[in-house]
Amino acid sequence: MKRTKQLTFTVAGVVSVVVVSAVVWALWPAAQWEATMDVRGLPSLSPIGEFVRPRVPEELSGITYVDGDSYYAICDDGSGVWPMQIGIDRATGAITNCVIGGNVRVGGDNEGIAWNPKGRSVFVTDENAQTIREINPVSGECTGEVRIPEHQRKRRRNRGLEALAMSPDGEILWTANEEALSGDGSASNAKNGTVVRLTRLSRRDGATWAADGEWAYLTDSIDGGNARRMRSGVSDMCVLEDGTLLVLERELSRKGVDPAYRSRIYAVRPELGATFDAERPIAKKLLFGADTGTSNYEGICSGLTLDNGDRTLIMVSDGGGADDERLYVLRMKQRSE
Repeated sequence: MKRTKQLTFTVAGVVSVVVVSAVVWALWPAAQWEATMDVRGLPSLSPIGEFVRPRVPEELSGITYVDGDSYYAICDDGSGVWPMQIGIDRATGAITNCVIGGNVRVGGDNEGIAWNPKGRSVFVTDENAQTIREINPVSGECTGEVRIPEHQRKRRRNRGLEALAMSPDGEILWTANEEALSGDGSASNAKNGTVVRLTRLSRRDGATWAADGEWAYLTDSIDGGNARRMRSGVSDMCVLEDGTLLVLERELSRKGVDPAYRSRIYAVRPELGATFDAERPIAKKLLFGADTGTSNYEGICSGLTLDNGDRTLIMVSDGGGADDERLYVLRMKQRSE
């Protein structure tokens, strides 16, 4: 029996209703906190639709784009890196098929993955170990490790390094912890969001990766319910050509009888030279928000360019063993200003 599900969304303040493959989209309220920022040149995001992917593997937590229809995904159950072929209609942007190949095991609670175009490798985060490793995606061999600042090892349980993204030129890595480190403030709750560190890493000597900047980022608070399981944090990021970060916030909250997930995509533009200040978090601009029901979207990456020049944005869900393994594709249109 085919399942239908209602997802609600808001895109850059524009109200619209789109019906795609029996999925109904409707307006969703804007985020609770939004600082002023320079929005010139920011892309607009609009949903195209969902696609039910193969059920194996069950717990994909990150995705990264290689080229053509090739992607790699990472699983947080220890099964490692999985190659994916995602077919997309170049005219409409709709996903037409998804084939997942054989995995290479890398071990650990891997949450984020980023394609390295220079080394044709992938970088992966391990939330428990608070590490970033470089992996050969064909053999599974670890070819290097990225040092993170020592203070970032003070993570809350199951709220450590979650997000990972590589700049298109392969020069800059970005990562973020899911919720505040123990010394940076509280975890998210119904009244307040949580302050995480957006961390920029580069090869200062041409070989060794090291952090060269940290920015405070405030997530939205939990919108409905404050039970122990409820949470709101950063689950992934991607980097655009101009250096803009798209930050994926994932929330588990309760307004009705059952807990449900929400996804939000914010744009941020970190200024080099700024210092981490938990009291003055970086400005962010809401580009997209959706109620996604039981679909827990954890990973995001930019993808194929369509025939008209628009870019696709792909999200992947962690079904957690449930019948909810999905991909979600959005259209990213560059504004002319």
